[in-house]
Amino acid sequence: MDHDPHDSSVRHTSSDIRHPGERRNISKSAVRALDVLEHFAAVRRPLRATDIAHALDLHPSSADQLLKSMVDAAYLLIDAEGKVYRPSPRLMGFANWLAENYFGGDALSKLVASVAVRTGQIVTLAAPQGGWLQLVDVATPPGLSGLVRKGSRVSITSSTLGAAFLAAHDDREIERWIDRTPEARHIDDAFREELRASVHATRARGFACGLGDRLFSIALALPRPAAGIQLVLGLAGQPEHMEPRTAELGAQLRRYADSLTGEANSAIP
Repeated sequence: MDHDPHDSSVRHTSSDIRHPGERRNISKSAVRALDVLEHFAAVRRPLRATDIAHALDLHPSSADQLLKSMVDAAYLLIDAEGKVYRPSPRLMGFANWLAENYFGGDALSKLVASVAVRTGQIVTLAAPQGGWLQLVDVATPPGLSGLVRKGSRVSITSSTLGAAFLAAHDDREIERWIDRTPEARHIDDAFREELRASVHATRARGFACGLGDRLFSIALALPRPAAGIQLVLGLAGQPEHMEPRTAELGAQLRRYADSLTGEANSAIP
């Protein structure tokens, strides 16, 4: 056994997850257009309108209207028969800029997918968004589906992802991040001391770990990409499967993280 389940350094974390949706109606068509482009990136092939409508749970008429608007703006191309859509070269500049800023190509999406295949657990990639951490990529096994999704937000001060994020900053920066959180006004000295202890344990261990209501989580900060955004890689699953393997899984995450900057072999055992 890699880890004592009664280890006091394992923090009991908040299970509060804020799912996306509250603001989607403000500019729903804009978000849907981006969903279409993300789906193309996932499947990597031309698609019919019916394929897109089914994948994104859109009414056929809504999908048709959206796709025609994207064709009209030259973000999508349609074949001569008017049946098959594909992304346009207009997006190349945007795609290249993203690749340059985030380790090149699809390194991050491959990272998340590889960890998911290797571990069989929930894998998340989180980025700071205001006073929260927001999940920008998620891979979920069938048995744990529906717990988190892209766009969900978790607390910086009360989550395992947050502990890993804060541990990547110096003490002055940590205080600034705490002050940005929605809960800042309610944080007392005792909680700040608990948070400092969590950050210290994370730095000493090399990764954060925590036990929520349903899941045990492990997380670590990734090397900073050219964009300068501190990203966090997370792993979560049922406690009986995760907690006894804490050290092993934490070491695996570290090897995957290091591979982004060539510090480990790309073919990870």
